[in-house]
Amino acid sequence: MSRIHPLYIALFLIAFMVILGVKISQARTSLHEAKSEFQKASEISYEISKLKDIYDNKEKTLNSLGAVLKHPSLKDALLEQKVVAQKVYISSKGMKKNDLDFFISKLLNGSYAIVSLEIKAENQEEASLKMEIAL
Repeated sequence: MSRIHPLYIALFLIAFMVILGVKISQARTSLHEAKSEFQKASEISYEISKLKDIYDNKEKTLNSLGAVLKHPSLKDALLEQKVVAQKVYISSKGMKKNDLDFFISKLLNGSYAIVSLEIKAENQEEASLKMEIAL
């Protein structure tokens, strides 16, 4: 009966341990990559949920927009507001430059989903405005 030399068994065990170490190292690397991708996806989903909270609140959008439109400095602007389905249309003809600056700064500093904005200068002091805001 032939016997297996103990040196062969030792070499086999060493080779097995080296291969096992390489596989474990690769598994750790892929685990770290998956963890970092999960972290990025988690951050993106958190940002999306926060943006949804800000932009998807119809009542809040209408209330804050109404407050801007009723501001005392915009009385002379003759702004017209029309709410149709999921959009608000705002228009004005002959709006003064200062009123337009104030109105645009209030809208751009707020959280509104502005779909379209069209401003045409009628003369040096007045402009017309057409705007569409999604609810």
